[in-house]
Amino acid sequence: MLERTSTTVSVGAPPVTEPFFYSIRLFREPTGRFFVEVTATHPDEENQSLLQEDIANQEFTSIDEALLLVKEEIIRRIPRRKTS
Repeated sequence: MLERTSTTVSVGAPPVTEPFFYSIRLFREPTGRFFVEVTATHPDEENQSLLQEDIANQEFTSIDEALLLVKEEIIRRIPRRKTS
């Protein structure tokens, strides 16, 4: 007969639901324009793997515009913490 017992194992921090990290690719094209690509890597807890999401993929005339897009897209995805 098979006997089942229940145990609880603590493995550090609770599961993460926000992105693990962001990747930013920024380069200047021969035309002088700037191209930026931003991706986020998320945990897929169901399949115990990592998923990569394309967030932004755009061309700009200045590096300031490209960096502004990076800032806005990442800040938009950061969950707001409740303050007591």
